Amino acid sequence: WSTTGYSGSNFFARNLMIPPLPLTNDLKTDELPVVYTNAPNYIEEWFQTHLVSQDGGPIVVGFDVESVPNAPWIRRSFDGPATVQIAVENASLVIHLVGKDGHPTKAAAPVLRKFLQDDSIVKAGIGIEDDMLELYRWFGDPKGDICSRFDISGVGAENPGQRVALHRLASQVVGVTLKKSKKISASNWGKMPLRENQISYAARDAWAAAAIMAKLHTEDPGCFSPSAIRSLIQGEEVPIAASNKRAIARKVARMRFLEICEHRNKIPRELDEKSRAEAEELQQEIRALAPPPPFFFNLRSDDTT
Repeated sequence: WSTTGYSGSNFFARNLMIPPLPLTNDLKTDELPVVYTNAPNYIEEWFQTHLVSQDGGPIVVGFDVESVPNAPWIRRSFDGPATVQIAVENASLVIHLVGKDGHPTKAAAPVLRKFLQDDSIVKAGIGIEDDMLELYRWFGDPKGDICSRFDISGVGAENPGQRVALHRLASQVVGVTLKKSKKISASNWGKMPLRENQISYAARDAWAAAAIMAKLHTEDPGCFSPSAIRSLIQGEEVPIAASNKRAIARKVARMRFLEICEHRNKIPRELDEKSRAEAEELQQEIRALAPPPPFFFNLRSDDTT
């Protein structure tokens, strides 16, 4: 590890070099430069440096969010997102939504909102809809959309509707061994400052999505170029406000279903006729409100649906 930093008032920035990752062919990746910050001016500077299109067209970035887990060993001071990670193939940004005083801050909200509303920047990640919904709720108001959201978990799946985990996809496409520590993923992301292993974990997750997309673009530009991906998204993307409304309705239906079925995932045989009818209706509603599956890319035959 190597690091330099800035600190002032309630803001900070650290520049770190994350050690290489092992590749499946016994080689290693390069070190990864990371900016870890909560300062809006440093975030803007990173955007201006790294979010640059070489041909004036759209670009693809890796994207991820970490939230404070609802775990008995963590004293949570707030709910919702704690960090936002954005990466390109050769750099990563970890934004901590917490001030130096340890309290959550929305100082980065304006610069993040501008980034998220830019439809020329494709935000790629695993389970990205849930991350974006968390951020939408974190903003606390319905201004604007969150555009160009691309869930990469359908890439390399065996069948439509299936989802591929990030570490498997990173190994399959990039040939990199991405270690996923449950201990780190379930750690306190709201604590200031983050530990170096947390920063590394967060930065590499976003980087992995960016590296996967870059490699796919190199191998099949017709299918995986930024322009092709954005065109694919634009025809199908649901506005984030509508997605949030559906998610809330689904949660309400799910809670009512569990209440009727005494917190079982299946309808009990002993349920009376009236309750059974309501439970069956709720099951249909839950299915209808389910988020759409990720785009399916069969890497063996290049099918896309």
